[in-house]
Formats: sequence, C-alpha cells, structure tokens
Amino acid sequence: MNTIPNARQFAVLGLGRFGSALARQLYALGKEVLAVDTDEQKVDDIAEYVTHAMAVDCLDEPAMRQIGLENFDVVIVGVGEMETSILATLICKEIGVKYVVAKAQSVQHRKVLEKIGADMVVFPEMEAGCKLGNLLASPTVVELAEIAPNFKVVEVEVPSVWADKSLTELKIRQKYLLTVLMVSRGGKITTSPSGEFILQANDKIVLCGEHKDLVKFSKTV
Repeated sequence: MNTIPNARQFAVLGLGRFGSALARQLYALGKEVLAVDTDEQKVDDIAEYVTHAMAVDCLDEPAMRQIGLENFDVVIVGVGEMETSILATLICKEIGVKYVVAKAQSVQHRKVLEKIGADMVVFPEMEAGCKLGNLLASPTVVELAEIAPNFKVVEVEVPSVWADKSLTELKIRQKYLLTVLMVSRGGKITTSPSGEFILQANDKIVLCGEHKDLVKFSKTV
C-alpha cells in the first residue's frame, strides 16, 4: 500500500451505500468532493451533501478526462461490480490519477486491482464484520484507528483488577508489548502518563501495538 497523501480534493465513483457514505463523510470533514454515478437519482440525492455531483459513466474514459479526474488528489472507485471496478481503476491510472482507492469484493478481486495499479484496496464489508466480531468478543476494547498494517490504536476500559495500581506495577509494556498513549478520566485527558500514574475504576486508556498483541491482550481483560 502506497503512502496515503495529505489530500484536499476527492472524487468518489459509484454512489452505492459505501460510496455515498464516504462522499458525505469526506465533505463533512471539510474536503472538496466530486460524487459520480450513472444513476441520476443517486446524483440528485447526494448533490447537497458534496461539492459537486455528476451523472457520468466511470467507464467513459473521454468523460473522465473531461471532468479532470486526474487533477484530484484521491479518487475512490466504490462501484460494486467486479468488472466495472477493475476497468474504472484501470482508466483512473491510465489518465494519470495520483492515488486510487478501490473497493474489492474478494481476495482475487484485490489481487487484480493491485496488479493494475490501485494504491489502496479496501474490503468494507469484511472490515466491518471483523470490527463487529472484535467488539462482540471483547466489548471493553474499542478499535480507534489502524495507523499501519497490523498496527492499531484501541481504547480500553480499565479492568477492575487494575484499579488503584500504577502503570509501573501493571507492566503493560513488558507483559503485553503495548504502549499507553493516554488515559481519560471524567473528561480529562492525560497524555503519555508516567509510570507513577495510578489508574482508577472507570478510567479509559488508549493503547497502541501490533494486532496480534492486542488480540492476546483482549483475551485477558
């Protein structure tokens, strides 16, 4: 996966549930967003929630060039049908799009997308299922972010057996290979707490570490 750029302008191709939700969220976060779909109704529905919305066929290469797709920092290919997804990704790369994110339906689909130049491939349904599984299996551990492949940041409710103990006593780094980034207590945040910091019941701590170590840790809390 190539490094994600610090992007300001996004184009989203395909306005299904994934594409429309992503376009709305990016716009809500202050980004410039072009939403594209062949379905005029979907385009009309999202028009007020993005910067621009256009009814254009993403497989029409001249049309893609005409709207200046290559000028966007990131283009997301959110169409669901595999053949259309592959062809749209290929067109994006051929016309010079800097960074292409493509949605995949399977491992085989991902391999093809990567071979034709997709900079990032995502599995929305699979990722949502994994996160739900993690939440149901360990409801006290909430994933906040994945900052690198297999390296995550999570928020954890302090286990009752940790209450009134210092971070030095708990030896979280030594036992679990995890780093404590911050502690939240009653709305007050303590970043990079020292070893003398004493945890209390109802505190929440933010940890970072490798996925395998977080999984191992979640089984103990």
